[in-house]
Amino acid sequence: MYTIRRESSFFERFAKSLFGILFGIVLLIVGLGLLWWNEGDFVHTRDALREAAGTTEELEDLSHVRHELDGHLVHAIGEALANEQLRDRDFGFAVRALSLKREVEYYQWVEKSHTETRKKLGGGEEEITTYQYVGEWVDSPVSSTTFVDPEAKTRYTNSIRLDLKDTMVSARSATLGAYRLPTFLIDELPVSDLQDLNLKPADRRSLAARMHADPALIHVDGNCVYLGHSPNLPEIGDVRVHFYAAIEGTISILARTAKNSFEPYQAGNGKKIFAAEYGTLSAHELYVEKERSNVLNTWLIRVLGIVLVTFAVWLLLEPISVLASILPILGSLVEAGSLLVSLCVGLALSFAVMAIAWIAYRPLIGCALLAIGLLFAILLPFRKKLLPHTA
Repeated sequence: MYTIRRESSFFERFAKSLFGILFGIVLLIVGLGLLWWNEGDFVHTRDALREAAGTTEELEDLSHVRHELDGHLVHAIGEALANEQLRDRDFGFAVRALSLKREVEYYQWVEKSHTETRKKLGGGEEEITTYQYVGEWVDSPVSSTTFVDPEAKTRYTNSIRLDLKDTMVSARSATLGAYRLPTFLIDELPVSDLQDLNLKPADRRSLAARMHADPALIHVDGNCVYLGHSPNLPEIGDVRVHFYAAIEGTISILARTAKNSFEPYQAGNGKKIFAAEYGTLSAHELYVEKERSNVLNTWLIRVLGIVLVTFAVWLLLEPISVLASILPILGSLVEAGSLLVSLCVGLALSFAVMAIAWIAYRPLIGCALLAIGLLFAILLPFRKKLLPHTA
């Protein structure tokens, strides 16, 4: 372990908190802007889905190109065929699939840190940061030169057996009946573990030559190729590669016909609509799934926006907490109060912006959200009753 102790005076902390105000203002603008955009995007996507659902036609016979439906939004169910072998250039094997995905991980020394903060009388602060180094699987190589501990740069030196990249290739000759299946629909299909890896002796020798190692270091297990002595006892520099594929099979799609292929349907508001799923799904089921995805994405961005706004308000109030920290007990109380005020103000501002956005798009729902925001604003004066009292 390696420990660094850093002391900050009251004036250093106060100056830092003043700089935080500027960052807080920027963050507040970004958070509120994100919330406004998100509500509009939700409404536009929902309107586009409803427009598309009302114009969708059934493309039942895929045995030949239906020229009379050219340019129409259609729902189709059929067998998706790759019609070609997808080859991984680094590993040499080929597989008949709609798409082939490769994910690479490296076993590396990784720096972990833990910081403990101690308040001091007079508004000062002491930070104690402890660093330690552990072996972990990561998505990209880690440079040991970035480690904080000077000795760790040489003691925990990272290396890799082979430098590989994540890849994703799609079949260019894929078809759905008489229609060509474009890449944007293939990319919508989920991938699964590829189990039929078949590395030929020549491919193993080629990989071993690139690693400057023995072919015995190459292990294949299920959809994973492991480069190292033992998959159960990883060493620094080992590499493991997982392969996934979108297999041929029955799929259901929503897309606009374009001669002998498909393209995204563009709604009147500019939103592009398309879908592809494995199985026999009706147009209604596909649209229901798209609606669910729209709701989920909207809520994820709402949470992110609220967190950004709340954190921004906390940054704006931080100088008050620093001033109060001259007396540690008073500082702790003010800091707790700042957190509560930040939460209330952050929620109130967030719901207010979402409400105003909805008033612009959907007045009834917007008024309901505005009422929730006002509720948080009304509760704000009663925050003191929620704080701990000192004797």
